[in-house]
Amino acid sequence: MISPLAQTGADVRRVVVLGRGEFVDEFVETLRESAVAVVHTDDAPTALSTLDEGRVGCLVVVADGSPSTPSSEIFSLARTRSDAPGLFVSDETAALPPGVEQVPVDASLATARVRRALLDAAADDVAASSSVDPVDPVDAYGSTLAHELGNQLMKLDFAADAAEFDDAPVRLDDVIERLRRLADEAEAVANGTASPETVDLGDVATDAWTRVGASDAELVVEDECSLDADPLLLTLFFENVFRNAVRHGGSDVTVRVSETPRGFAVVDDGSGFPEDSRLFEWGHTTGNGSGTGLGIVARIADAHGWTVTAFNDGGAALDVRTE
Repeated sequence: MISPLAQTGADVRRVVVLGRGEFVDEFVETLRESAVAVVHTDDAPTALSTLDEGRVGCLVVVADGSPSTPSSEIFSLARTRSDAPGLFVSDETAALPPGVEQVPVDASLATARVRRALLDAAADDVAASSSVDPVDPVDAYGSTLAHELGNQLMKLDFAADAAEFDDAPVRLDDVIERLRRLADEAEAVANGTASPETVDLGDVATDAWTRVGASDAELVVEDECSLDADPLLLTLFFENVFRNAVRHGGSDVTVRVSETPRGFAVVDDGSGFPEDSRLFEWGHTTGNGSGTGLGIVARIADAHGWTVTAFNDGGAALDVRTE
């Protein structure tokens, strides 16, 4: 059995779901299909004791079929044990303590709210770890961006020096367009938000591959499919995955992009990921890199509400769940 090495946002903390009935079963299944770690119980004391057993990203109480203990009392007791946000799922408005949000009985809406709580928890984890980690994540990303900007400005300088040649205007336009995209990418990564539209997975992957410039490596797009994604961020996502594959898998690595039942996968035939559960942590590196590549991948995935899981399967493998 292939074990996951690391996962983005959704698996940072567990979700405790208190309730019973068909809706609860559907809701729990939806969360698990989204790669969320769920503890499901229909007993209030068990739910509360779970808060003492490790990090929890959200406590969900479902009114339909849940125990007779008032929901407000459950959340108040939970507050004495954990700072995890609360979510009350009910179609009837209730008086709830601070820090508890209510959503209607809708599995999709409730799942989206839970994922948002997990993303907030992941952001808190990054802030906490960066305070003790010798690698400054902002400095790491800034250094990477500055290096790329320096490369493009150098090309701009060369193109200006060669302005008398016929292809100079085209070269200048290419560099200026790349500089604009770098600025847009930096802003999008900083904001952590996505503007999805329907895009072709293969086209975006191919576009990103041309930016890597790995002439000895090979990209194989095994499936033609479309998905809803921010094209700018998805290109940046692939670019960082591909650069990571070439850097660690070798200059002649083969990278394959394929559709999966719940999203897509990127697999290479290199040496695989190091055995490190912090692969997606912003600023963390196991070698000479800046530690931003997979950190950016995680941030882009979180912006879309996706989950990315890292495996070793004859090379490095990333499973991306977009549903």
